[in-house]
Amino acid sequence: MPAAAVHDSYADLGAGGFEVHNDGEVWAATLWDLRTQLGATITDRIVLNGMKFTPTRPSFLNARDGIIQADQNLNGGANRCAIWTVFARHGMGVSAVGNDGTTHVAATDVPADCGNPGGCTNTIVNPGFETGTTPWTISGQVTRSTGSFPHSGTAYMILNGVNSTTGTLFQTVTVPTNGCTNLSFWLNITTNEAAGASVFDRLFIEVRSTGGTLLATLATFSNQNSGTAGVYVLRGPFNLSSFAGQTVRIQFRGTNDVTLPTIFRVDDVSLQ
Repeated sequence: MPAAAVHDSYADLGAGGFEVHNDGEVWAATLWDLRTQLGATITDRIVLNGMKFTPTRPSFLNARDGIIQADQNLNGGANRCAIWTVFARHGMGVSAVGNDGTTHVAATDVPADCGNPGGCTNTIVNPGFETGTTPWTISGQVTRSTGSFPHSGTAYMILNGVNSTTGTLFQTVTVPTNGCTNLSFWLNITTNEAAGASVFDRLFIEVRSTGGTLLATLATFSNQNSGTAGVYVLRGPFNLSSFAGQTVRIQFRGTNDVTLPTIFRVDDVSLQ
């Protein structure tokens, strides 16, 4: 077994005595996992920019926090929960403690708003599209697929993937008044655009009135967020408490320009 496969968790730091190569393997494994989840372009930017928010001789946890801050500054925190999930998977969750020497206490927890709130049930009906498209409404270049790339189950939705198209997918819901108002979903983007290309194709996450009036744009993703087919990233949570008690559309709207199409795959939508 490769050494990197042996030393891949914060719990391994200093195991058997401080050893710089083993510790380097932990960080390399974590960043590779992050790159797999977010794609090379996003990961490279937030890791590089994250250095600006770390002290001299940063610990692993300082560096983690710097990356999270960089994502907040560069992407409005769109990848926050996905980043926390990766670090927690490698022992650097919220409760982890330690320094850049020999004190390391691993933890695998994530912030409360990145998990399912206790007592909440999902307001979204047919969240994984397993029973068809009802009660979702689709228009334009949107298809339900049972192909090779679901996040879970067998089905998922594909927006765009064809040049010069627009597609919309929405469900009308009444936002709960009991605090269960966090919207999240799993997203996988693949593109024919070159790595590092400008933004040409977009996916907008929107809240609209039942009549279609735009009330809020929660996030925008693009060909720059692309990764490997089937490797989904958890997006959100987006807090909809300002719409509590209102009946609204939760809408995904994709656009592709005239060349080099981008596919937006959406699965497992949650409002809870």
